[in-house]
Amino acid sequence: MALTDLRIRNAKATGKVYNLGDYDGLSLFVSAKGGKAWHFRYSWLGKRSRMSLGACPELSLRDARTMHASFSIHS
Repeated sequence: MALTDLRIRNAKATGKVYNLGDYDGLSLFVSAKGGKAWHFRYSWLGKRSRMSLGACPELSLRDARTMHASFSIHS
């Protein structure tokens, strides 16, 4: 299920870290204290890895998807 701005705004601290998935490896990481960051999971040469794209709300959903698309093209 793709993320929406409303789901992102409503993501609150729960005391545990969790991820809200968007699509194709892009997700919003929510820390135990409520901090939010965009992460991109990918595999390279058979190894899984994760790249942080930036903090939310400084980096919008649209910008995170654009960055994700540009990295996906090159991988």
